[in-house]
Amino acid sequence: MIPDTPPLSTSLHPAGGPVVVFDFDGTVCLGDGPVLAYAEAACARMQADDARSVRSRFEDWMAGRSSDHHADAYVALAALARPILGAELSEAYLDSRRRLVHDDLGVRPPEGLLDLLDELSEAGVRRALLTNSPAVGMDETLVHLGVRGRFDQIVVGAKKPSRMPEHLRAVLGDEPAHHLVSIGDNWRNDVAPAVDLGAVGMLITGAWGDSALPPQALAVQRGHQLSELLPALRRFAADAEAFAPSRDLAR
Repeated sequence: MIPDTPPLSTSLHPAGGPVVVFDFDGTVCLGDGPVLAYAEAACARMQADDARSVRSRFEDWMAGRSSDHHADAYVALAALARPILGAELSEAYLDSRRRLVHDDLGVRPPEGLLDLLDELSEAGVRRALLTNSPAVGMDETLVHLGVRGRFDQIVVGAKKPSRMPEHLRAVLGDEPAHHLVSIGDNWRNDVAPAVDLGAVGMLITGAWGDSALPPQALAVQRGHQLSELLPALRRFAADAEAFAPSRDLAR
């Protein structure tokens, strides 16, 4: 563990005040390098014909040339590779994460994230990172991104979406639900469980915009990238109670 930073954990604990829960891949960590390394590791485990087919179809999806709808690139790759690899796909994923220990794979933080995390802390809002990614390579990547010491809690192997309601209730403690914001790029994993709980959901729509989003997702605050959500997050930090009535743009 890096000195003066919270340990990586598998569960959240009460924040003791308003809290913003961040997803990792596609939210705090940008760049296609990790998922391309995942695809490379998966294809290396296949017969040549299967590998060529999966690689070509995945490239089409990444370029927007596919009609298949998936929540993100990891889901898209898994849909293509799991029928061929089965349980071996998990090992391919871990191989890609091990590469992060020695190679940052070109990842970067989104514009405005570092300042936002500092501003949240100054406003007394706690900052939690909740990711399905394993601990492998996580410390190194967080240090590279400049955020390792900017989160109050960091949970790996979170098992979203099944455990997401549990994580959110735990971090809220005795706080009302609307004192929590959950922000991510996966509606089902990151945002829907928060909305169901009565908390604030914010959705990053990324390169695929609002296409194929369920109707409920169109009612939450969303942006193509994190920078578009910064004003709303700052309003929440300034006064979580006053922000609550505006948390759903459809109302």
